[in-house]
Amino acid sequence: MKRVRLLVLILLLAAVGCMPVSNTARVLKAALTNRVEVLSFNIFHDASSDARDLPGWSGRKDLVIRTIGLNDPDVVGLQEAYIWQVEELVAALPRYDYFGAGRNDGGRSGESVAILYRKDRFELNESGHFWFSETPDNASKGGDSWGNIDPPRMTTWVRLLEKSTGKGFYVYNLHLNHNGGADDPDLARWRSVLLLTERINERSHDDYFIITGDFNTTEDSAPIRYLKEGVCHPPNSAVCVYTSSPVPVIDAFRELHPDSQSGTRCSNKNEDTGKRIDYIFVWRGPQDTQPGSGLCASDAGCQGPDLMEAEIVGRTRDQSSSSSAFASFRSGVSNPSVNQP
Repeated sequence: MKRVRLLVLILLLAAVGCMPVSNTARVLKAALTNRVEVLSFNIFHDASSDARDLPGWSGRKDLVIRTIGLNDPDVVGLQEAYIWQVEELVAALPRYDYFGAGRNDGGRSGESVAILYRKDRFELNESGHFWFSETPDNASKGGDSWGNIDPPRMTTWVRLLEKSTGKGFYVYNLHLNHNGGADDPDLARWRSVLLLTERINERSHDDYFIITGDFNTTEDSAPIRYLKEGVCHPPNSAVCVYTSSPVPVIDAFRELHPDSQSGTRCSNKNEDTGKRIDYIFVWRGPQDTQPGSGLCASDAGCQGPDLMEAEIVGRTRDQSSSSSAFASFRSGVSNPSVNQP
């Protein structure tokens, strides 16, 4: 089986101004090659918020543009972005193209979870959306069996091919419901991650994938535990069923910072004491055909074309809440390991 070297820069930004731009990534960029840099960014739609000390879009658009431009990612997963806002970002950052749609109608109505990508480096090979509802292929709200999700919630996904190599990878970007966005918010988020992993598992190519998003739930919650290692569900129940994802993932930040109490919900303040509800996940890699054997240990133990295994490396800037993590997909790594240059 052939293997490919691919590196991913992980950056989390939750609300404009929450995490100052760091030059750490720029320093490391000169030393690394053949990687993909990924940014997850909740831009807080177009309204102002006195409670969060946020101006309207006209008062922070330049900051959003500057933040993306200075971090210089290859791929950006946006949340709470209207399509007209995405178009303004792309117009100001012409190296990017985008794929996205409004959640209300699959067109321009409502917030999107659009994905920006560098058009000079990648071409869009596959793309799509699905909604967290009983009719996921149509713009729709989740009904009774989904906890009555309102407004609609969705995932936007792309498969990108690197023009110079022809190698591909997937990006899935989402924004799950907050507690006020469903009658039963826990059920809604649980059903959503089940559909997410089902769709990822059905992808047409067995490429590596990255998940970016605002999950509106903490690390100890059932949805996040399911994505990473599995969980007994429903939790705190006398009778529960152990359930694990068919495509388990690595939480890049937690791999780098196992004891960190930093959060991402920080209300536009230079602080990191809020809850961590925003994530970038990376696929753990192909599973061996032998039950219970975990990650592939060698070429002989895995099947499939052009697959990779993951190692997480990174650096967190001191004296601020700005964090970045490099996840490098490379051959010969049987289990994810952590380094901090």
